[in-house]
Amino acid sequence: MIARTLAEHEWARLEETDHPSVLSFVDPKDMRVVVVEDEGKIRGSMAILRVTHLENVWVARDAGAGVKRLLIESALTAAREWSRDWAMASVGDDQVADLVTRIGGRKIPDLDTYMVSLEQ
Repeated sequence: MIARTLAEHEWARLEETDHPSVLSFVDPKDMRVVVVEDEGKIRGSMAILRVTHLENVWVARDAGAGVKRLLIESALTAAREWSRDWAMASVGDDQVADLVTRIGGRKIPDLDTYMVSLEQ
């Protein structure tokens, strides 16, 4: 049994697994896929992403459309300084989900996001 980083030209092998499909959302230079193989068969996989992440999206319930529009336009402008193609977004309630969807956000099926400390 071995663990290794799967080369980009091998990513098609993930189609035979239940690995969540984030490959179409991410530029390969911003992603690595680590796999564990046993006798040449993938037994586990995990994607490591370098991402721009829109976090703590909050709008007062009584805020008008102008507040939402200015917030989103300004946040997207700031995000484009780091990534011109895409960003991840956390969604905590239906209001924010609606807002993110209206600006073109797409939910990634079967994917919940958690923060994981890398400190040793």
